Amino acid sequence: MRLAMIGPYASDVKPAIRQKLPEDIELVEVSGNDEYQKLEDADFIVLRNFRLDAPDITGLKKCKLIQRWGVGYDTVDIEAAGKQGIPVAITSGVNSASVAELVICLMLSVFRHVPVMNAQLKSGEWERQMFIDKSFMIKGKVAGLIGCGSIGKLVAKKLNAFDARVVYYDPIRMEESQENELGITYLAFDELLKTADILSLHLPSIDSTKGFINRDVFSKMKPTAILINTARGAIVNERDLIEALEKKVIAGAGLDCFVNEPIEKDNPLLRMDNVVLTPHVGGNTQDISMEMVDRVIENISLVREGKDLDPRDLVNARFIK
Repeated sequence: MRLAMIGPYASDVKPAIRQKLPEDIELVEVSGNDEYQKLEDADFIVLRNFRLDAPDITGLKKCKLIQRWGVGYDTVDIEAAGKQGIPVAITSGVNSASVAELVICLMLSVFRHVPVMNAQLKSGEWERQMFIDKSFMIKGKVAGLIGCGSIGKLVAKKLNAFDARVVYYDPIRMEESQENELGITYLAFDELLKTADILSLHLPSIDSTKGFINRDVFSKMKPTAILINTARGAIVNERDLIEALEKKVIAGAGLDCFVNEPIEKDNPLLRMDNVVLTPHVGGNTQDISMEMVDRVIENISLVREGKDLDPRDLVNARFIK
């Protein structure tokens, strides 16, 4: 049997996978799109940062599992895989803490203009006065979470420690007891937009969420509010966001993901002082590598033994015949 891995990983990941794989499973490294033919002989595929569209999946005659490294699955045609009887799994919850910490980091960086001050200081400027009127604390702010899964819940807990008021909107509302336990309040979508000082996105990229955050949404937000997106770039209409930032419809943004990745060199977001950008690294910390390895090995073992995957990991159950 063969496990094919494609994508960039921390240096210790593939050695750990080799060590923990059953002896009768061979690890095959696929370096890029031009080696996709190697996937056709794979029983299991671990995928990071590369796409598997319907034509690619058609050739996977032996594949028993497509395992995504992380929680996003917008790079895999899950319907095509399901119709071919191939489960697509994620590693739900493993990188939640890492992403949640970056969410807080981006909030603080935007509110306190950390990148701008850092650049000025390193260039020899000692400037304090210009930041006084436009720097803010998280304390006392209303933080609105759109989507409240595992990452959103961790963000809520961390924001409570900053003495923020946390509100959320999710198509599936939690039980009141869980809301009380997390210290968060449910609001209707439009009410949340009007109330929030911070709007943080925690949604998957699916057909119903693409372009969900757009000009209409920005028009309902406070002019002092900021947007944080560590989910998926496609959730935000990027042109509308750029317009909202340029016209000061909203005050700023912290973004870890973009419509096109890598971001285009001429993208106006790169030139804005009120925007903090990171290159889609929310779930990438050395701390979680071995947890990810363990979940990948666990899911491969479950499929190999004919056992059910955790429903939180299996993302295309509805399409599997």
